[in-house]
Amino acid sequence: MSAEADSGRINGRRIRASSPEDAPAIVALMADVGLRPNIEPQHLYWKYWQEREDWAGARSYVLTDGNDLLAHGALIPAHCTCEAGR
Repeated sequence: MSAEADSGRINGRRIRASSPEDAPAIVALMADVGLRPNIEPQHLYWKYWQEREDWAGARSYVLTDGNDLLAHGALIPAHCTCEAGR
């Protein structure tokens, strides 16, 4: 595997954990595709960047090409419980 792939870069694009500084670009990307995200900074912080006891690490990732944000994805740390169990 090349050093370029090891660093998270492929053909100039990079996947990385997002940060609160990415919030405006994430909101703009969602709006550009017709989604209506909650744009309140405190909501975005809670959803993507606030530390949680039950989840260590990032929950929001972005694909970038230079300074351009191309895609965003997020994890929802949760579990489902039903009569059969977890």
